[in-house]
Amino acid sequence: AFFIKDALKFGAKYVITDHSKILIKSNKIFKTENCLSFLLKIAKEKRNIFSGKIIAITGSVGKTTIKELLKFFLSFNNKTSASIKSYNNYLGVLISLLNLDIKSSFAIFEVGTNNFNEIKKLASIILPEQVIITNIFPTHLKNFKSTKNIAIEKSDLFNPKYNSRIQMVILPSSNLDEVFLSKLAHKYKIKSVITYSNAKKANYNIEKITNIKESTSKVIFNTPSKKILTKVSTLVEHQIINILVCLIIFQYNKLN
Repeated sequence: AFFIKDALKFGAKYVITDHSKILIKSNKIFKTENCLSFLLKIAKEKRNIFSGKIIAITGSVGKTTIKELLKFFLSFNNKTSASIKSYNNYLGVLISLLNLDIKSSFAIFEVGTNNFNEIKKLASIILPEQVIITNIFPTHLKNFKSTKNIAIEKSDLFNPKYNSRIQMVILPSSNLDEVFLSKLAHKYKIKSVITYSNAKKANYNIEKITNIKESTSKVIFNTPSKKILTKVSTLVEHQIINILVCLIIFQYNKLN
């Protein structure tokens, strides 16, 4: 009750609680048997009425960075919603969906995991049409034991068994586990499987990075249709790869 009082005091529009003994009387307090079940029901309803495109991002590292960069670029000409901070677990995804502006053209969600069978649950709630996997690295190995297991867990985000709306997946291709993801995506018969890397074997890749001056580079990107020469305000390769991922999203969605 103490937290409810403070929440209302500091401007909360509504409070949802599953505590049975609440002495505070207010039409802003909703009592329910289980808060998470209540939030899940509303979040799923919000997802069902959203008509824009949902992009979900997962990976070992770099999820928040790509999410924020993509939101920055998309927001120039498109109303875009995105999960705040690193809200990428079960509760964070529910809150992000509840805060989703249904008038948005795009919504970007960050999806994380520390154990098996977590991403399939989030995939079935978010139902993203477009999925980005940043990389598969040996992080969070405590429960997964191997990077192959991490890749399998991440792949549930584009597995049609859990995500019936999947249309396109963007995958890295710099190690064996990432190549395994591409094989899985083709096995699942995803409509568009797009790979990216700093090597020429990927669909989208970096041909050359030339340092022009301090904090500025000239970059040549190879795409399936043409080469793109551009200047970017960074000298760091992984930041340039993040820009390449954004380019893929723009080309796939036919954006300027």
